[in-house]
Order: sequence, then C-alpha cells, then structure tokens
Amino acid sequence: MAASLPWRGPFLLRLVLAVTLTAVLASRIALAQAPEAPLGLGPGADAALPASAFRVLAGLPAGTSWEEVAPRFAAGGGGRPGGDVLDLGMTWQKLWAVAELANAGPGPASWQIGTELPAAGELEILAIRGGAAPERLLGASFRLGFGTRPVESRKLVSAPVAVQPGETVQLAVGYRPLGFSRLPLWLAGPAGAAAHLGATAQGDAVFYTATLAILACFTGFCLVMRNATGLWFAAMLGLNLAVVAQAEGQFFRWLWPEAPLFNLNATMPLILVAAAFGYLATLRAGRDSLGLRARTAIRAALAASLLHLAAVPFAHPVLVVPGGLVLWLGTFAAIAWSLPGWSEFSPLQRRTGLWVAVAVLAAGSVLQLAAAAGATPAWAGPETMLRLCYLAAGGGLMALLLMQVARLHHAHQAAMAAQIEASRKEAELSTALLQSERSYAEAMRRAARARQDLAAASHDLQQPLAALRLLLRQRAEDRTEEAVAEAMGYLDRLAGAFAAGGGTGTAADPAEAYDLGMVLRAAADMFRDEAEQRGIALDVSGAGILTRVPALAVMRIVSNLTVNAIRHSGGSRVSLMLAATPEEASVSVANDGAHMAPEAFARYLERGEKGPASEGGGLGLAIIAELCAENGLELSLDPSHGSGTRLTVTLPRASE
Repeated sequence: MAASLPWRGPFLLRLVLAVTLTAVLASRIALAQAPEAPLGLGPGADAALPASAFRVLAGLPAGTSWEEVAPRFAAGGGGRPGGDVLDLGMTWQKLWAVAELANAGPGPASWQIGTELPAAGELEILAIRGGAAPERLLGASFRLGFGTRPVESRKLVSAPVAVQPGETVQLAVGYRPLGFSRLPLWLAGPAGAAAHLGATAQGDAVFYTATLAILACFTGFCLVMRNATGLWFAAMLGLNLAVVAQAEGQFFRWLWPEAPLFNLNATMPLILVAAAFGYLATLRAGRDSLGLRARTAIRAALAASLLHLAAVPFAHPVLVVPGGLVLWLGTFAAIAWSLPGWSEFSPLQRRTGLWVAVAVLAAGSVLQLAAAAGATPAWAGPETMLRLCYLAAGGGLMALLLMQVARLHHAHQAAMAAQIEASRKEAELSTALLQSERSYAEAMRRAARARQDLAAASHDLQQPLAALRLLLRQRAEDRTEEAVAEAMGYLDRLAGAFAAGGGTGTAADPAEAYDLGMVLRAAADMFRDEAEQRGIALDVSGAGILTRVPALAVMRIVSNLTVNAIRHSGGSRVSLMLAATPEEASVSVANDGAHMAPEAFARYLERGEKGPASEGGGLGLAIIAELCAENGLELSLDPSHGSGTRLTVTLPRASE
C-alpha cells in the first residue's frame, strides 16, 4: 500500500509545515485597534502587561531614543497590537511602546516592571508624568556586566514607580531583542515582585539540583557497571546542561559576570562543542552496531560541527546559528540509533524507532521555534521549552542506555551462570575420575588375588595344550604347523606367566613385556579428537619395541606429555615417536610450537610452575617427573631440537 502512494511522505511533511506556519502566523496577527485606556490597579495588585495595553512603534533603527519618538506618540501615533506579549518577530530592529498606568486605589502605591527574559539586547523602561522629565526605571544592555545590570535572580526588574491616588503615569518601553524577540512583561507591587523572583530562584534550584543529582547517579551507576559508553553519554549530557545554563544566563551570573561580550558570543560555540562531543560519543557507542554508511554520516556531521565552530568568529550569526542548532539536535537521534541492541529488533521495529526519534526531535524543534515566535502560551516561553526538551531528550537517552546496560548485565549473569555450571560439571567429572582410579586400584588388588587362584589352573592347562600341539603337528601342513606352533608358544608363555605367580612375566621379573607402540597408539587415539578441534595434526611412528616398565606408569607419562603438547605448545603438529638401542628404548613427544628453554624446563618440574599463557595448574611435567623417578626412568629435554620442543623418556628395553 505504501509503495502505491509515493506522495504520502512529502504530503504529510507539507501538511505538518503548513499547520505549524499557520499556527505561528495566526498567533502573530496584530490588527486590533482598541481605544487606549489606562491600566488601573489598586495598591499591591499584580498584573501582566499585555501587548494590547500598548501603542507600539516598531521597525525603528537600533539607536532610536525616546526623545525621537515622543512627539509621534504625543500626536497619537503607534499601532495597538493584539495578543498578550510584545513581539518584534525575527529582527534586529528596535521598538518603542507606551502604556498608561493609573492608581485606582485610595492610597499611594508603587509597582515594579519585570520581564521573564534572562537577558535582553537593550531594554529601557521610563516613567513619564505630565511635562516632567522621564524617570529611568530600568536601563539594560548586553554591553553591561552582570553586576551593573538591574537583574534579580537572572531576570530583569525595574526600579519601583510610585503613583498617587487618581494619578496616571505613562510607561515607555524601548526594546531591541538579542536572541529572544518576545518581551513578556509583568507588573507587581514590592511584595509580589519579591514573590515572583523567589519562585524563579526556587524553580532554578529545583531544576539544576535535580538534574545534577540524576546525572551524578547515572555517572556512578556507569562507573560501578564499568560502562565506558555510559560515561561518554554522561559527559555529553553534562555539556548539554551547560548549554541550557548558558542560554538562561547562569554562567553570566556566576562565571564571567564582567565579560558581557564574551557571554554574548559563548552560546553558539558551546552548542557546537556539545554537538561535536555528542557525535564522538555516537561513534564510540556504535563502533560495533553501526554500519559503514551510518559511521560515514556521523563523521560528516562531526566535521560539519567543527567547521561551524571554526566559522563562529568570522561568519554572521544567521549563517551559523540554524545549522548549529540542527547539528546539536541531531546528536540525540544519532546516539539513540547507535546504541547496541537495535540489531535484535526486526526491520519494521527499527524503522519505527527511527521515525519516533525523528518525530520527537522535530516536535521539539517546532515547539522551540513556536516559543521563540510567540505561538505558545505565556508559561511556555523559550526557557521553559528548552528545559523540557533537555529533560525529554536526556531522560530518554538515559532510559535507553540503562535498558541496554541491564540487557548486557543479564547476559553477563547468564554467561557467569553457565561458566559456574561448567565448572561444577568439571568438578563432578574429576570426582568421578578419582573414584574410578580408586576403583581401579581396588580391582588391581583383587586381580592379584585372582592370579594366585589362576596359577593352579594354568598348571592344569599345560597338559591338554601339549596334547593339542602333538595332534596338530601330525595333521597340519608345514606352513600351518609353523603358525600354530607360534600360537601355541604364546599360550605356553601366557600359561607360564600365570604359573609363575601374578601374570607379570617371569618369576625373576614381575612385569610382562609389552609393545611400547601399543601405548603410543592408545594415547594418540585417546586425544586425537581434541587435537583436531585445535587444528593440530597428531601422528605416531615406531612399533615392535618391548619394555617391562609397568604399563600404567608409561601410559600416564605418555598421556601427560601428549596433552601438554596439544594444549600449551601453540603449534600445528604433535609427533609421538618410538626409538631404541640394544639396551634402551626411548619415547619422544615433539611439537613445532613454542620453544622451551632449559631454565624453564627445570622450573616446570616443580609443582605449581607453569608458563605465562598456560591455563592449567602447573602439574603436568611435575607428575611426569615423579612417575619417572618412581620407575627408574629418565626425562630429558632435547636442546638440539630447533623449532618447537621435544621431550624424551628413556626406558629399559626388554627382549622378546
């Protein structure tokens, strides 16, 4: 359906823009020309000063003084705008407005005139009584330091104007905007003015204290969780809080009160620094989740922020401010999109999330522009909307990150639980292996007893074996007779072994001769799967060499050497080799991985000593050395082996 309506997206965009512009223009219609009437108040009464109470001369040159416009007002000049707030629109020009204030009470009274603006380009408020010289109630300019301005709690407030009963005083307001084109004014007695300023100070304290406390908790949480991405976000939110404080005049009040021109030019560079840092945080957070196109776009936005920052001292604000604000607002959408975890959602969910983020930012931008253009209620001025936008964006960003951290923490806990379960199973396996060794020892003890019982039986077997040999010799051909004779000889030896007591070979030597190649092949078969999993080739060479060393000890030695080479050498091949001299046999295990120095070999023979990359307990070579010592064998390191390591065990060779 969406594909059949290609006009839908542009149409909706045009509709939103049309509605927004209509609302802004409707709020700025100022055609009412009601007859002038004084604003009558009793002592202590408070009231707003609506735009409809003034006659206005707008579009004046920046340096126009009251003396220049007073004759025009005296002649009845000036239009009467509609609405609640004086508004110049987006202009750098000046206006003069006059209103009449009458004391409708029975006694004298005084009032103060204040504005909700944290700062103004130029603002003058005069009181004119008949033909007397004007009384200057307020004179503020961006060229004045904070300490010399008539400012209380960041807001501009005039000196009191005293009005006698029945007296009418003309109030003249001269205003040249600097950033804020609207001029919301209020009129209050001394007590009301103090209460108004106290409420402003209390609101500032609550906002900044709560916001800083939340940022501190968020930063502490990220430190505890060791989440570097969260710390980047916390720093970025701190920079954006500094942007809010600068826009509200807090920095001018506390940090550089005697540097008005610096304060005038500090806001946009601070916004661009926050934007650049936000894009850096985005790249940091999305290093694994962002695609190539997204990273390229974010790097382009970062470069644009830096270019705007470099252009601030040279370019006109009209060229820098719009782009700077767009780049600044774009950081929040980019960061929200860069958080890891989006890949777990479906494409439809990801697109929906992206459009929701864009819609929220667009709504915030429209509301901010509407507030600056006078299309919002009096309570929703630029300052309020800026705070609300910051709280919404910051709160949403922290919520997203906290959800991601919680997800990662849950995954970490699940991995830890799996690791603990694996360790438990390994411990159970080790316990079972230990029990098996104990069972094996018990079986060997019982087997020794059984061999004693079989010795008598082997004696009885020799007689029928002799008769069988005689019969076969008489009936078999020569070739068959040789094979049968060999088989019968083996049976004789086996029976003789049992008759000698214990099945260990001969009475003089308690061990039976066996082929060492069989031990090497058994060890290779046992560990071949593990070697293949590690990408290691495992081969065996040599056979037919006999020894009488207990097979269990040799098997344990060869197994330990093989396991060490597979798991710790880091090579690609492990070789089990068998060689012999007339008196001795040698079993060697070689690898083509890390080379072992003689000093390291001597150290590893002690229990608990291991290499820096080893994950074992440092027992392998120590156990091998102990087994060799118990059975009179020799363990040595071949220093002439160039690549890798070759360990050799020398055993006494047995005759066939």
